[in-house]
Amino acid sequence: IAHADEAFRWKGYKVFTSFSVAQLGHVIKLLVDTGIFVNSNKKELLEFFSIFFGSSNKENISAGSLRNSFYNEDASAAAGVREILILLLNQSKKDFSR
Repeated sequence: IAHADEAFRWKGYKVFTSFSVAQLGHVIKLLVDTGIFVNSNKKELLEFFSIFFGSSNKENISAGSLRNSFYNEDASAAAGVREILILLLNQSKKDFSR
């Protein structure tokens, strides 16, 4: 499939997550700050996520809302993300302890 055909295939598709917009912005920031996401243009990265992701409380996320969540510290979003990360770690341990 040609690159343009692949892009058209995904037009309108969204990955829905249980993260709130604030939590999603915080997770993206963690992934950027730790070097897991290495895109140099943060604006484009956030625009990509706003187009292709939906949150638990908002089907369509504006790039501006995601950018605000990325740059502004939110203690409750950070705490929620930590809980989810702990859940992921515990699930990973469970999966490999059998």
